[in-house]
Amino acid sequence: MKTIEDYSGCLIEYLFQLFLMKILISFISPLLGTFGISSTGTITLALYFIMLIRFFVIVYRYSRIKISDLVILLGFYSVFILNYVLFPNSRPYFLSQEMLMNYYMFLPICVIGITKIDSWNDFFELGAKYSYAGVIVASLIFLFNLVSGLSYMEFSYSILALGGIAAINASQRYRIIDIVTLALYFLIILSHGARSPILLLACVFVAGVLFNEQRTKTLIFSAAFILCLSLAFSTGIFEKLLLRIFSGTESYAILRILNGTFFQSNERNSLYEAAHLYVAHMGLSINGLFGDRELSMQFGQPYIHNIVYEILISFGWVIGLLIIVFFIFKSLRILFKCEKNKKLVFLYALFALFGRYLVSGSFVVEWRFYIFIALMTALQRGRKITLTIGNIKSTNRD
Repeated sequence: MKTIEDYSGCLIEYLFQLFLMKILISFISPLLGTFGISSTGTITLALYFIMLIRFFVIVYRYSRIKISDLVILLGFYSVFILNYVLFPNSRPYFLSQEMLMNYYMFLPICVIGITKIDSWNDFFELGAKYSYAGVIVASLIFLFNLVSGLSYMEFSYSILALGGIAAINASQRYRIIDIVTLALYFLIILSHGARSPILLLACVFVAGVLFNEQRTKTLIFSAAFILCLSLAFSTGIFEKLLLRIFSGTESYAILRILNGTFFQSNERNSLYEAAHLYVAHMGLSINGLFGDRELSMQFGQPYIHNIVYEILISFGWVIGLLIIVFFIFKSLRILFKCEKNKKLVFLYALFALFGRYLVSGSFVVEWRFYIFIALMTALQRGRKITLTIGNIKSTNRD
């Protein structure tokens, strides 16, 4: 008999399959390139199309599409259409490949599927096997030296989603396989050079440690880890280990660590100063989605690399502040009102999916942002929910 838990489990596994597929594409594309096959874009689109068909098979199996879902989806499309009409300078961005993928695939997946997840108890358990598979594929990319054709930052953020699952499982269960998997994710991200994913992966792990009910084991494990890390830094072992493991690599993060400039970013600081000055003097003007691009292009950057500035520049002070306050309110509601497993899922999603937009990327083009909002919506529901699967109705209260 089909149950709501079965449907939630299918959606959760589908979500992790999306994360894994992104890593697989990062492996397949450069691998095919070594054989002179250049039509990797077509192969990527084919894989996405297969995943979209798979999603609608799951939906059809559980008879879950509702009129309200289509209305919400139409509402999202209306926002994009309205921005396209009102802000002519931004129109090319709305027709980019990333946005087309959002329209046709990720928005329907989020609205019709991810927001309907109701059971969270097995979230990290279901994700464990995908985190193992993800680290194997990512290790193959590193071992076969296929990183040259990849964006080091985009790839690092791609593996962060499954790396976060490994971090939570390692912090909760202390199983060797989870600890080794987490260590491998950390080393792979470090080798590719992006700094923020390293810190965000550490934040996910810390969140898991703080929510671990095995207080004594957690305290001993954390104390031993901090002691070893302190000794490694104070004696210079950490730097020597980095040089030995990653000799011959051009990791931006490792160079920053060795130079003592890991937390410095002069380019971003100049961009943020300009954004701050612009926001301070823009009055009540609204630039629409992608409204930050004109400013960021002056610094040779594709976007402003900060979601707060991007929202304020795009929507103006009034609407922008309302969006930011609403987001903070909903986040606090989850952290203070929901049970432990929901809080842990939210913190995982906050760091592994959303965290990058504070220092990198653009929320409007990133499909992981829409996944995060969908997860947040599913987590924060407090009303009575009546779910229909086939001929079965079930009522659930969060």
